Amino acid sequence: MAVNFGKIESAVLPANWHSLIEPQLAAGETVYAFFEPDLDADLNFAEGLVVLTDRRVLAADSGGPNGDNRRENATSSGWRSWPLNQISGVRTRDAVGLGVVELLGENSLEWAWQFTSAKSPAALQFVQTYQTISRGGSGPESPAQLVATATVCPSCGAKIEPPQTVCEACTPAAAPPPVRSLWRLGRFARPRARVVGLGFALTVASISFGLVPPYLTILLLRDVLIPRQNGLPVDISTVPCTSA
Repeated sequence: MAVNFGKIESAVLPANWHSLIEPQLAAGETVYAFFEPDLDADLNFAEGLVVLTDRRVLAADSGGPNGDNRRENATSSGWRSWPLNQISGVRTRDAVGLGVVELLGENSLEWAWQFTSAKSPAALQFVQTYQTISRGGSGPESPAQLVATATVCPSCGAKIEPPQTVCEACTPAAAPPPVRSLWRLGRFARPRARVVGLGFALTVASISFGLVPPYLTILLLRDVLIPRQNGLPVDISTVPCTSA
């Protein structure tokens, strides 16, 4: 049976799922997107796969090909599918490190897949691809065609706007070089150059005036007190502060 993986190359789809997904696809059925939820309904770690094709949403029950007690999911009884014409929407929500993709029917929630924050980019891509198809597209040709849907950072709760996938609020940024920081400071100081110059001149003047008393003290010690202590004659007229 021929299997068409459409926009997704077979190398992209996890190899351990190839033998399980191929028997579930009809001839000519095209796979547009997939993601792997890693939590079950009880929030325990469990492998899963959700596939979006041009005809339906196909999902393996929580488990996967790597669980010792879940190999029965490889049979057709371990798969669920929903035709696209019976789906009214697909949405994703993230909060506090956990997320969920919800499959909406006409009047109720059909299914939900839980995942950790590590799977958020894939889940968002899955939802965006469904939205593209539901508007009459034939699958995503490029990222520019995807719907811009914001998500929430699971760490700090900040909003992440597409196409960003990393939160700028809590991601540490490299400090700029010191020289570059000084040049940036110069842009703000340029309109106040006169005030900055006046402040610099006053600072230099105040430091200079503060050095006058130590200088006079040095002259007094060198020319008067030390010679007199040694019994030498002192010429008062040579002392600058008294010569006038």
